[in-house]
Amino acid sequence: MSYMSYGELEHMSPNEIFYAIATLGTSNAAIREAARSNLPGRENGPADAYRHLLLSAELTRRFGENYARQLLDAHEWSGNQDGQTPQQEAMDRHNNELGIELRCCIPCDHIPIRSRPLFWARDMMRGLIETLKAEQST
Repeated sequence: MSYMSYGELEHMSPNEIFYAIATLGTSNAAIREAARSNLPGRENGPADAYRHLLLSAELTRRFGENYARQLLDAHEWSGNQDGQTPQQEAMDRHNNELGIELRCCIPCDHIPIRSRPLFWARDMMRGLIETLKAEQST
């Protein structure tokens, strides 16, 4: 995952800048990775879930569970102030929890530490999409 460049700051709101700095660019990297995944639904869909999984796993890896939870909770609070529905918040919080669990509970010594959350989140999303496809075909 590559992190935020200085030039990206020019096009961000003060809240986005604060969040990008607090996450050391991890949020922007998760956004870019979700876009590159070509998953549908960048808002309230599989790509959005993937972004939350990846972001929460990577924040937990880099900063620890407590700091990650504080940032993620602040982000959801901010979303609520911007009109996020209770259903969207619940979905986001659920995906954040899955990402935290991925980082906290799944050992993967053969994968370079920086790449682990990316692999975990990709595998989880692939599995979820395959499950949904199977359910829809029956």
